[in-house]
Amino acid sequence: MPETVARVLHILLFIGATVILCVWQIELHQGVITPWDIWMEPLLAVIVGGTGLVMVRRPDLDARLRPIPVSAFNLYLIAALHLTLLESPGPEQWYQTLTTLYWVPLAYGCAFVFLTLPVALVVCSITASAIFVPMVLWWHQDQLPTWTWESGPLLVVIALSHAMYVLLLWAVVKLRDSHADASASAERMRTLAATDVLTGLPNRRSMLDTLHSTLDSSRRADLPLAIVLVDADHFKAVNDRHGHAVGDAVLIHLGALMRTHLRSSDTLARWGGEEFLICAPGTPQEAAREIAERVREAVASSPTPHGEPLTVSLGVAVCRDHDDVDSLLLRADRALYTAKSAGRDRVVLAAEQDLAAPGDTRTAPLFD
Repeated sequence: MPETVARVLHILLFIGATVILCVWQIELHQGVITPWDIWMEPLLAVIVGGTGLVMVRRPDLDARLRPIPVSAFNLYLIAALHLTLLESPGPEQWYQTLTTLYWVPLAYGCAFVFLTLPVALVVCSITASAIFVPMVLWWHQDQLPTWTWESGPLLVVIALSHAMYVLLLWAVVKLRDSHADASASAERMRTLAATDVLTGLPNRRSMLDTLHSTLDSSRRADLPLAIVLVDADHFKAVNDRHGHAVGDAVLIHLGALMRTHLRSSDTLARWGGEEFLICAPGTPQEAAREIAERVREAVASSPTPHGEPLTVSLGVAVCRDHDDVDSLLLRADRALYTAKSAGRDRVVLAAEQDLAAPGDTRTAPLFD
């Protein structure tokens, strides 16, 4: 159960125990408490509050403990009502009966809050039947007190109102659950629409949204933004020699491996085919180069699902003042093309002709 829901239920139990003790103290002070309520109400408060305390200490028992306070409260109301009708004298009987009856809808509400919908319906039906069926039998046998006859159809109206309480609570919970299911379904659809099915990474559509929002926020905060386009070298040969199932396993391996070598602020997506894209906000050029080199080295040194060496080529582009998402991607793509043309297994930074030192075989410039 979500932590917030559990916390709310615990608070309700502690408040309920406090209210029960307050009612007990008021009735005791005013001298209108029945002999059984003198001990039943404190006992009920202990059960309700004690259950809440155990639920706080042992969250793993939460689902098992929730029926306890609901059952105790419902049983108390049933017992208190029938003891009142059978044992209390006139005026006290009228007061105790009505006060007990107007607490019963709270028992229904507790059932729907603490229990699942089917169980709550069963509990409420049993509670209502245990309250009103004996009254009907006593009414036929002329055993109900005089005030019930003098009050006209009071008990009938109360019984009907209780049925409506249960129906209304059922409808509210049903509508809530339907709304929650619809929201969860919509969220699943949004997740599926933004996720690459094979690797579980964000897909191209999702990454485009990320790039647009990150570019806007980077501009507002005057922070650098780098992207790294990654392509698996000779991937077609992997598919040709080992089949597409192995090729898929290689792509899954690549995605998981690269994700472990990126920062929490970086976003990795499958860009398409054997290409991946890294969005690195707040990253200047040298830091972007280091990220790309770290990824390249990790891939080259890691065992692969097909048992053969695997390398990647990487094109790095850092956002310029005049760049939009399309131009930034184009520069990264050109840098990647240069890396592939220069022999693969290397990092190329976009439009930085003088960056590579003479004789450097790993980082080559892009002449655009």
